Amino acid sequence: MIGIFVSLILLVLAIFVYYNDLRARQYRWLFCLRILVVLFLGFILIGNIISFTFMRSPKVPLIWLIDVSPSMKDKLSQAKECLLNFAKTKYKAEYLAFADSVFGLAKIENLVIQGSKTDIAKALATAKKRNPGALVLLSDGQHNTLSDPVKVAQTLPFLVYSVGVGETARHDVAIRNLIVRQQVYLGETTECIIRIQSQGLGNKKAKVTLLEQSQELQQKEIILSEPLIEQELIFQIVPNEIGRRFYKIKITEFAEEENLANNQKEFSIQVLKSKMKVIYLSNAPSYNTRFILNALKSEMTEFLPVIAFQGNRFQTPTERGMQDFAFKLDCDVLIVDNLDASQLPVGISNQIQKYVLDGGGVLILAGERFRLNPILALLAPFVHNQKVIRKEVFFKLTEQGIGVPIFFQDGENLLANTPPLLGVMEVKEPQEGTKVWAIADPLNIPLIGYRKFGKGKVIEITGFPLWRFGFYGKDLEKPQEKFKRFLNQVNRFLALKEFEQFTLVTDQAVYSLGEKATFTFYAYQDDGRPYSGLDVNLIIDSTKIPMVEIGDGIYEKTLDALPPKDYIVKAICQFDTIKLGEAKTEFKVTETNIEMIDTRLNAELLRRIAQATGGEYFDLKSFLQDQYEFTLAQYRKTVQFNPRQSPYLYLILVGLFLIELYFRKRRGLM
Repeated sequence: MIGIFVSLILLVLAIFVYYNDLRARQYRWLFCLRILVVLFLGFILIGNIISFTFMRSPKVPLIWLIDVSPSMKDKLSQAKECLLNFAKTKYKAEYLAFADSVFGLAKIENLVIQGSKTDIAKALATAKKRNPGALVLLSDGQHNTLSDPVKVAQTLPFLVYSVGVGETARHDVAIRNLIVRQQVYLGETTECIIRIQSQGLGNKKAKVTLLEQSQELQQKEIILSEPLIEQELIFQIVPNEIGRRFYKIKITEFAEEENLANNQKEFSIQVLKSKMKVIYLSNAPSYNTRFILNALKSEMTEFLPVIAFQGNRFQTPTERGMQDFAFKLDCDVLIVDNLDASQLPVGISNQIQKYVLDGGGVLILAGERFRLNPILALLAPFVHNQKVIRKEVFFKLTEQGIGVPIFFQDGENLLANTPPLLGVMEVKEPQEGTKVWAIADPLNIPLIGYRKFGKGKVIEITGFPLWRFGFYGKDLEKPQEKFKRFLNQVNRFLALKEFEQFTLVTDQAVYSLGEKATFTFYAYQDDGRPYSGLDVNLIIDSTKIPMVEIGDGIYEKTLDALPPKDYIVKAICQFDTIKLGEAKTEFKVTETNIEMIDTRLNAELLRRIAQATGGEYFDLKSFLQDQYEFTLAQYRKTVQFNPRQSPYLYLILVGLFLIELYFRKRRGLM
């Protein structure tokens, strides 16, 4: 401000001096020319931006948006009648037809059915770019794309007058999709995601109830929204009993609804035991025994040590001391440690084999006196030649082992940086179907193997003693912490019965042409916990489409407008670059267009669009009867002039200066 004030003072002084210099010679017109030059120069130096704001009428007073989608097939003649009736009014109008795209219309008579869907949101957004005074929307309101026309309407700077064509649409509220984990551990909290869709019931309150059998667990109240705008609701479920638990979601039933079957949906969750029963069996107890029994002490494990100190007399500790064990494998996991099976009675060996065949899980730990008899050798992952190699070896995961969750927790490799084991049982060869998860480094022989036997699972660790596992790195203060975590994850894996680790489902078995399809992929680790952080891709007709994780181990993708045919699609999941598994599903897209599923008038949506702009809704009959006066928007126009950025001002300044210079020279004033 001070700079402008000083500039003005200097400008006045310069004019005064120049005026006195020219007054005697009576060349006042040169003085005026110089004044213009000085004024323009001062104008540039001061640099003030000049703004002019004024209101102007729209170039296009009125735009008609006419729905020509397939659902308007039997209503197009009514739409033409309406347009011809209003073509004679005082309003200059522009006509745009729309379905799933928007295009100009030269003549009303050229209206024909086009497209495959109705996208009112896109039509409103296109009209907005033309800055009309007002807009008349002529449609049946059967919007069926993912965009929200009401949200677009809220951004419009002009009024929308919507005119409904056709008979009133049906009223309905439905559970569109329900997503929940298929299995959880007892006491674990899981989310149930419900997606609700309603039509003709906008702004009404509805209660959504979660029931187990007939008992009400939770209830929430929602306000129903527009058609095809999904509302998402989440319930928290904490199962309190093991086994398959059955639940139901119910939504309030309205008297005007025509279909009540979609107001409820049933589902089930497999609840797994959170506390495992483990039997530890050895007839050659060692220093390793104490560490394993200590590692088994946890809230999630009930363990029973069964040990034979002499011969085949197996005993177990009780309050009254050691007592003989009546051999019965009533457990989820059996751990056999340093077992000399050559000393076992045939009956016990047969019982162990039957236990695995029926679905039991066994962890075999090698040791100095480890021997397998012919019966147990059938179920072990490796064939041994009974030779012990006494050499320090380290765990090294194989390519198969890197993708196994039991070796990791929170992204940390539980086998990394462990001190060496002191020996390993030499492996002749892996049994058929065995997966080698780790090798002994540097001997490069199998160290950890897994195989299925009958309905059961068997893991074998050929290195020993395993108690050295926990003594390393930052865990020296709690030397057995990682060992406990590893052992717990192994037991959970072995205890879990047969289940689908990866599942792909669709929200419907059959879709209409143009209808969106939602795919949900469920991923579980080997021990039944959800598998998060995976790269999951949906494969449709050789096209790879990434899926998005929406919950623990739950991945989803919604696709719009698949072509009609029978589909077999699959989803492939990877961890880094390692493929973990895949799942397939089948569905069908029919040639029946989504537009033809419901062709009735959705007056509620058209009313909401008009109200969002301050406009009004009319049914076609009343609109034709009344010669309605439209309120046209006025647009604010602002013009700014920046002297420093105007090339024309500089040209004028140079021109004035050259003119003065020319006349000065002609008059001998230079």
